[in-house]
Amino acid sequence: MNLIGEFVALSAHGRQQLAVQTSPPFLLGVGLLLLGVVLLVVAFLLARRSAE
Repeated sequence: MNLIGEFVALSAHGRQQLAVQTSPPFLLGVGLLLLGVVLLVVAFLLARRSAE
């Protein structure tokens, strides 16, 4: 799985962009990214709980 590496690269790129531009569409993108991360964590926790 190379997803983690890609996510780290994307988040690092996002932090670099955050210093450059803070326009509403960009902030919306960051919000959606954070929402996706939260959903991934919730799904992971549910999968672990059901696996026990």
